[in-house]
Amino acid sequence: MIEAFLSTFLIIGALELADKTRIVALVLTTRFNAPLQIFFGMTLAYAIVDGVAILFANAIATLLPLQILRHVVGILFIIFGVITLFVKFKEEEERKIGKGLPFTIAFLASLSEFGDKTQIATGLLAIKYKLPLLVFLGTMSSLAVLNIIYIFLGKKLVKIIPFNKVKKISAIVFILFGAASIFLQ
Repeated sequence: MIEAFLSTFLIIGALELADKTRIVALVLTTRFNAPLQIFFGMTLAYAIVDGVAILFANAIATLLPLQILRHVVGILFIIFGVITLFVKFKEEEERKIGKGLPFTIAFLASLSEFGDKTQIATGLLAIKYKLPLLVFLGTMSSLAVLNIIYIFLGKKLVKIIPFNKVKKISAIVFILFGAASIFLQ
């Protein structure tokens, strides 16, 4: 039983260590001074996406063609990047946090993770071990640890780099992720 948890924790951790969602967590932390809300939003997204993966294993891939899903996600990232780059706000207004931030983050992260390697791996691990709860807990534990690390790094980064530069960098990162989702397989 412990093998299912530990194997999942290590496999998911290795898959997600340099994944786009880790970078999104880092960028969001530099943009919004709300680490707990970002952590909650990212964790909620993974609970939804990986919970679905465990319940339905690979059925998600058959519901929507992965190519269409990647294009939708890519367009959303590009729109978010363009808005970040061109919409002007005062710095203090820009860093204000709305009540819906965690749910917005959860929605966007969930979209970007459907059909992702982590979701597929989680589904396959649930099939392999036939212990869906332990696989879910191993997945969520691994992702929570990574979210904490990247959110912490984001808080440190924003103290070193001026906010307007962080804003430009984060906009470019979102646009690049969007383009990569659309044009790279």
